Amino acid sequence: MEKENIIKTFITMLILILTLNLSFAADTTTGAVSLKLLNQNPDPVKAGEIVTLRISVENFGGTSVEGYTVKFEDNYPFTLFESEKREYYLGTILANAKDNSAQILKFKAKVSEEISEGNYPIKIIGINKNGVKQTKEFLVEVNSEANAEISSISVDTLIPGEKTQIKFGIKNVGKSDLENVKFSWESQEDIILPVGSGNFKYIDRISKGNEEILTFEVVSDLDFPPLQHFVS
Repeated sequence: MEKENIIKTFITMLILILTLNLSFAADTTTGAVSLKLLNQNPDPVKAGEIVTLRISVENFGGTSVEGYTVKFEDNYPFTLFESEKREYYLGTILANAKDNSAQILKFKAKVSEEISEGNYPIKIIGINKNGVKQTKEFLVEVNSEANAEISSISVDTLIPGEKTQIKFGIKNVGKSDLENVKFSWESQEDIILPVGSGNFKYIDRISKGNEEILTFEVVSDLDFPPLQHFVS
């Protein structure tokens, strides 16, 4: 009898453990809820501007998901625009989504003015009633407001047949950083020619408001009289 009681107790504990495990598993899923970025407007967006994102929410699983919320999370270079809605409570997301069953949400975000051109992740989070999160990141295309101009040209007197240096100041006068800048120069009728390298150079990065100096070694035409600042 005592042995039977021990066996029954063990079986009861085993069932209890299995039940707890199953309950825990149910709490760690958000079902088959799909979050998708439908589009961004404008596309691409410029640094410092506002972008509107349309997110679709559908449940392709066989079980409805209750108490579902979708929220926007600030993630550099994106922050929620002023008083725009940060989260939507959708309630129950019905199972077995069909055509035209998606719920469409809109979020407005401001892009940092300091960002360079490229694709950056924006973060959207889905949360079920048990607090289980589903995090999705979508790439948003950003164009920079960077703009470079020649801020200075420094050159010694050009003496035909002799090497000298020309220095160009390249300044970023835009609203954001510049990356992978290619600078080149040429002279009329090849009167001035580069020595030892080409007539172009690359700059990895120019921060907003900063200036980079590029130096070229050149020689002028032997048959041309001395000249200065004859570079276009």
